[in-house]
Amino acid sequence: MKTSKQFFLTAFLFFQSFSLFAQKNTTPMTYDQLWNEVQKAENEGLPETALKKVNEIYTKAKSEKNDGQAIKALIHQIKFADYKEDNVLAQNILKVEKELQATTGTAKLVLHSMLGEMYWRYYQNNRWKFSDRSKTVNIQLDNIETWSLDKIIEVTMEHYLVSSRFNIQIGINVDLSSLNFEPILNQGNTKGKNLRPTLFDFLAHRALDFFKSEEPDVTKPSYAFTINQEAFLSDAETFTKLKIESKDSLSTKFYAITLLQELTKFHLADKTPDALVEVDLERLEFVKQYATFPTKSDLYLKALISLEQKTLSNPVSTLATYRIATEYVASGTQYKPLQGDAHKWKVKKAYELCETAKKRFPDSDGAIQCGNLQGQILSKTINAQLEDVNVPNKPFRAFIQYKNFTELNWRIIKITREEVAEQRKKYARNYDVDREEKFLEYFIGKTPFKTGKATLPSDDDYQSHSVEVKLEALPADEYMVLFSNKSDFSLSKNGLGYAFTKVSNISYINRDGKEGSTDFYVLNRQTGEPLPNVKGKIYQYNYNYQKHDGYVYKELGDAVSNEEGKLVVPFAIGSEQNRGQFYIKFSLLDDKLDSKKIDSDYYGYFSQNDPHFTNGSNSRNQTFFFLDRAIF
Repeated sequence: MKTSKQFFLTAFLFFQSFSLFAQKNTTPMTYDQLWNEVQKAENEGLPETALKKVNEIYTKAKSEKNDGQAIKALIHQIKFADYKEDNVLAQNILKVEKELQATTGTAKLVLHSMLGEMYWRYYQNNRWKFSDRSKTVNIQLDNIETWSLDKIIEVTMEHYLVSSRFNIQIGINVDLSSLNFEPILNQGNTKGKNLRPTLFDFLAHRALDFFKSEEPDVTKPSYAFTINQEAFLSDAETFTKLKIESKDSLSTKFYAITLLQELTKFHLADKTPDALVEVDLERLEFVKQYATFPTKSDLYLKALISLEQKTLSNPVSTLATYRIATEYVASGTQYKPLQGDAHKWKVKKAYELCETAKKRFPDSDGAIQCGNLQGQILSKTINAQLEDVNVPNKPFRAFIQYKNFTELNWRIIKITREEVAEQRKKYARNYDVDREEKFLEYFIGKTPFKTGKATLPSDDDYQSHSVEVKLEALPADEYMVLFSNKSDFSLSKNGLGYAFTKVSNISYINRDGKEGSTDFYVLNRQTGEPLPNVKGKIYQYNYNYQKHDGYVYKELGDAVSNEEGKLVVPFAIGSEQNRGQFYIKFSLLDDKLDSKKIDSDYYGYFSQNDPHFTNGSNSRNQTFFFLDRAIF
């Protein structure tokens, strides 16, 4: 009896344990668990395993009528199909088209939007095929490869339009949060959700991104739609009442402006103005960009000011303030100091306007954008220019364009073109550093040959001004001149500029000579008199294709100028090796002049033509006026 009871208890525990085990293993996995397995398989490089899990999710979502999960699974099916073979976009389009036919309700609208994007991506990936393809007949609707450009634009537009104009089908005011589309949405912050609160907003703005772009608008009939009414830049309420019509059925601009009108109507009665202001700003910018009437800039600014004033008590008003400020900055760029004071104070006005936005709502998006704009307005800049060659032992000029400072410091540094090339090459392929900063860092660290400073005039208008600065005389050599607002030439929060110059009394003119030669006439830079006995070393250059690290140079020969200053470079020197390209280094005692620029591999070269392949005469008459000569 005791044994029987013990057996019964053991059997009961066994079956109870088995029951619990079975129950544990038959509990359905959640979507999150399934997607984690997909991610794990993908990370391990197992796309087939990942695809099997995706198919399992798709079946589960379809049976449970979970549209968001089903569409997410569909997207991943397409993704893993791309892993298996190339150029499957056309097949994936057909797959989504098939899915579209079996789908209803809001999910169908999302699929329309997806298809619009996929069709247009197919065109972009194959635009070279469409550019030479005329409008065709007998198109195979199930074979996108036979379509013309007009056809693919038409179908793309049709899908985007169906996805965004569905107020009659299911009701326009469908809140995104009430739908189960979380799996396919990138969840934004509260501000973002306020700007795209409904499915209509979400899909309409996806469509707008397509309609506002320029490329789909490639086919234009004689009756093409144009934005030619000033009323397009009126206030929001007036804009919603406009009658917008066009016979141009393929005009993306027409559909963009009508879609903007629908969005404006939709948000006109909103309790908070965020979404309306965002759409209104998008509409005003779009119209300004593509309008054909001449008053568009003035009307755009007027519309922005009106919008700002209407929403002044709301943080969203600062977005309008920021755009007004950017218009003033753009207007300020038209300031021409030598022609008058028109536009001179526009940039300062923009800065002051940004201050008002920051004081009203310091943490608003517009205030943050205004702060960034103010940073750009206050930035210190220097642009320096020097004559390529200056006369030895005589003061020379630097042309300085500067902004937002008055103290100018400079250092004159003796350099060699070899060290300049070395510093350029040192960081040429290092994309982890600021290469220009590293370049400057080296020369700032060198001991200067001469230094100087000057106080520059300033009007406190935040505009760029220019001035010529006198620099001290230098002996013959090659130099880099560094200019800085700060005396320590620091790279942080400082205006820095630089330029190179050669100091030499040698000058030259050149012409094509007989038998393909190049004739140089070497002259005194100050008097214009011929310089005899000037040596010229000729170099060829070729790009180093083996190492891809710049040009390599080879000395080809030399020549000397005669009593008339004439120095001839024959065509025969290295002509086959360097394709007639060469540069030359002149020298006379301690004075040297290189035809090539100090910091460039692209200027200062000469070309020669093979005389055996020259047809006709190369001679021509040319007159030179030396207006700096005392005799005149």
